[in-house]
Amino acid sequence: MAVGGRCLVDQEEIMQQLQAAAALHNQGELDRAEAIYRQILAIDVNNFYVLNFYGCICRERKRYQEGIYLLSRAVSLQPGNPDSVYNLGNVFKDTERWDEAISCYEKALCLRAEFPEVLNNLGICLKEAERYEYSGKVLTRAVSIQPGFSGAWLNLGNTFKAQKKYKEAVASYRKAIEVKPDYAEAYLALGLVLQDGVDMEQAVTCYQKAIALKPDFADPYFALGLVLKEEGDVEGAIKCYRKAIRVKPDFADAYLNLGGVYQENGEAEAAADAFAEHYRLKPIAQSFSLASAAALQSLSASAELVVPECAEFIPSCISDAIPFGNHLMYVHIPKAGGVRFSNPIFECIKEMFFRGGWEKYQDLTVSAFGRHEFAAMASHRIDSAPMRDGIIAAFSSYDLPSLDFSFLTSHGVSSRELSLAMRDQFDVQPIRLATWRDPWERLKSALHYWYRTSGGDLDVVKAKIDQKDPFLDNAICRGCFSNFSSQLSPDELHDAQIDYLIDIGDFSVMNQVMSSFLSRCRLPNIVVNKKVNVTSDDKRMDADVADSLADQCVEAGFISLDCAPEIEQMVSRGLPAELDLKIDASSTSLHPLTFVVNSVTDVKTSGVTHLLPTNYLITGQGQEFLQKTFAK
Repeated sequence: MAVGGRCLVDQEEIMQQLQAAAALHNQGELDRAEAIYRQILAIDVNNFYVLNFYGCICRERKRYQEGIYLLSRAVSLQPGNPDSVYNLGNVFKDTERWDEAISCYEKALCLRAEFPEVLNNLGICLKEAERYEYSGKVLTRAVSIQPGFSGAWLNLGNTFKAQKKYKEAVASYRKAIEVKPDYAEAYLALGLVLQDGVDMEQAVTCYQKAIALKPDFADPYFALGLVLKEEGDVEGAIKCYRKAIRVKPDFADAYLNLGGVYQENGEAEAAADAFAEHYRLKPIAQSFSLASAAALQSLSASAELVVPECAEFIPSCISDAIPFGNHLMYVHIPKAGGVRFSNPIFECIKEMFFRGGWEKYQDLTVSAFGRHEFAAMASHRIDSAPMRDGIIAAFSSYDLPSLDFSFLTSHGVSSRELSLAMRDQFDVQPIRLATWRDPWERLKSALHYWYRTSGGDLDVVKAKIDQKDPFLDNAICRGCFSNFSSQLSPDELHDAQIDYLIDIGDFSVMNQVMSSFLSRCRLPNIVVNKKVNVTSDDKRMDADVADSLADQCVEAGFISLDCAPEIEQMVSRGLPAELDLKIDASSTSLHPLTFVVNSVTDVKTSGVTHLLPTNYLITGQGQEFLQKTFAK
């Protein structure tokens, strides 16, 4: 084998070339270093140092799977070496595989207890895994070993912030700045926590200091843009987002916020352009390549996964008889119960394919799919015409051989344009589906919602009524027929924008729709609350007041079109034939993975999610986990 025109013939020469490659690596000459690493491995496949260093290059170049493979081999060759275990943990950390990263870091600490860098990264992963107490202890240990470790002080502050211990977070950020006065990232973090505490003036000072210290740091411009927008300085916010994009051209979230500001300022075309760039940089569709198909690792569909009484198990059935692929577009009608349907499906797709769940459980994923390549699309809450138009404009940049399944949610905006664009761009026709609820009950629920989310301010609710807010005024009709303009007319009741309007009832039919979609798309089973986004009794307005306001709405015609015969005729109280799998459940298997989501409603609705092997959830430990999850 030739290196620089000569052959590597002995270990001494291999060591010399390894040293040369390592020097190039340290100088940032990654191409040249990688070439030598590859040549050495061609004749010495078990060279620990090459596997370790080459794995680090793969991490730097975001070739994470290759990095995991190389570093795992290094660890197997020298399991007592803390450096390779630490490096493997870093790749897992970069891919947000928190549990595996934590395991690596803990093993590295067993091999070398006084290892501040490992403690720091372990603390980061524990915080992301929401194990805040342990994270705080680990990071406190890191700064006690190395008091000048500014990064560990910063991360300790982040952990305190996640626990809403704002005083402690501020102290940690200030300590990070004390040990490193030019620490722009610490000034940014301090500004963010001060902003949370509504000390806008000090927050702005911190952002400006971060920018002065590091003018090419995009995040402080972004944060400053948020503050200026809240203060009504639209032009200032636009300038900040533009500066953030100038120093970081691929800053997708800056384009998203820029689009939002343009939209609120009535600049629809500029908003659509900004949204389009966001969705080009952060596509809602991706193609995936899986390893060779593995033997199916799943349970018989007749196997019972017991879930808590407040939860529901939605099975995903695996069978060769079930055709692969499906396209659903959920048209959201507020307070018609559909959030319980749409949110879990979207979050499941996001966790599985856009947050790396398929890589974490690659064998189980492969066994369920039985195919090597596919493409998926998912987007939640497309809630404005400029956002919708931006997504449509971004479609042309999506280089997909085909689109196998999709799930989109149109929220308060016409879905017609989106449906036509999917037909034209990807040759698919999504099933457009909405949920129906008795108009009077839906109206009262919407009034309670506004009361809850306004913090119990009746004046806000009354203002919504006076404004004929679309959330209240004939929302069912708007979802089925309208382009969501401020004015509605009976003349619009002739061109339906949905294919099915399903009575939400007791959720049983929508559960079947969910199961059908999950099964067709080979998505995990779902365990979800029986009801979500429900206003609790202590946050509901007085019953007599609610009835009085609802009567006022009815008199103003707020449900006149919702009760029109055209809508009544559309309501389906059974499973549409197009969504019926028509298979014998006894001949199928359950998906080997299950997505668990517990939604908690306070003023807003938030969720705790987990993607886990189905076999685990059937064990005693798994059953205990489910009980604890839904007890929160």
